[in-house]
Amino acid sequence: MEKEQNLKEIVQQLLIRAQEKLESAQILLENDKIDDSISRSYYGAYLAARAALLLVGEEPKTHSGTLTLFGLRLIKPGLIPQDLGRAFTELFEARQTSDYSVLTYYTSKDGKQMLQYAKTIVDSVQTMVKEKIL
Repeated sequence: MEKEQNLKEIVQQLLIRAQEKLESAQILLENDKIDDSISRSYYGAYLAARAALLLVGEEPKTHSGTLTLFGLRLIKPGLIPQDLGRAFTELFEARQTSDYSVLTYYTSKDGKQMLQYAKTIVDSVQTMVKEKIL
């Protein structure tokens, strides 16, 4: 029982942090900090994915492991809509580029798209969590 309660608390805290990342992404986007907004959008989706994966007994050690297990343990069995697998992959790649590439520039439109992907992923995970925990 205690282990289950701890899992619920961890999942809930991850989702709170995911929402905070989305709020930061929105503020950064509104202030033309596109690369940083994309990074925060990705981390919002990443934290939500970690929360969902914990619920199915997975605790990946890397970002790419999280991406892989998101597809195998959440998308494939139908717990999360299939199109969100592609969205998470795009977020992952955009975050890599925005954080590390010097010569790639994202537009405000790109930032808005990445934020929308992240919001959709977080919303979908929140729905899954409500069904699994409550």
